[in-house]
Amino acid sequence: SREIINVRVKEYTNDKNIEFPIVKIPSLRSIARQLTFPINDKSLSKIIEISTESPYVHGTEAKIDKEVRTGVELSSKQFVLKNFFHNPRNNPILEKIRLELAGHIECIIAVPYKFLVYEAGWLLYIFFNNCGFFKPHVETKCQKGHFATLLLSLPTEEGFEGGSLILSFEGKNVEWNPSQEEKSDGEPLMDWLAFYTDISYEIKTVTKGRRVMIAFNLIIPTEFQDDIKYFNANAKK
Repeated sequence: SREIINVRVKEYTNDKNIEFPIVKIPSLRSIARQLTFPINDKSLSKIIEISTESPYVHGTEAKIDKEVRTGVELSSKQFVLKNFFHNPRNNPILEKIRLELAGHIECIIAVPYKFLVYEAGWLLYIFFNNCGFFKPHVETKCQKGHFATLLLSLPTEEGFEGGSLILSFEGKNVEWNPSQEEKSDGEPLMDWLAFYTDISYEIKTVTKGRRVMIAFNLIIPTEFQDDIKYFNANAKK
């Protein structure tokens, strides 16, 4: 049974009711400054040029180790989101997450964390098998009230293969790999995934294309943090 993990992970693939965020990258000019969806290869290449290698956190120290993780990222200071999560009480994504992962909490907020790119490269894959991936790990809590993680999977023109997310809790697994389908009018669809911070997850090797995601820390606001003790007790059920 996957019941115990299904109450800790909420996935929505091809969510037709969600509008894409306006993503701006101020340090880029012209075509890549404001992203359009699906993201084209030229824009992605420019993003990768200004990105840094993605570390993993061991204790309190961030380390680069290609045996653990290969990918690149922009920090939250390098990109700006418009029209997205500015009113958390009326946002359909946050409301679904609140009801299903934190139902007794009146409000949750999403804090942008990183813009992530996991890329395939055929030479690296053939000889080293170390294209974009991230070995199993548990998310590091970034601040008080941080109870879950939200990942938005962004469509690209090229698409990608591989790169599944495998989430694990108490011996049960859930695999998440959006299909990148389109609406009937040809417009791309939004895929997203939210899970508690005690969930272990890994990103399998991307074997073709680039997998692009924005990661958010889901936070219980200070005014509701008196409820966290109650929340933690119920989250374990």
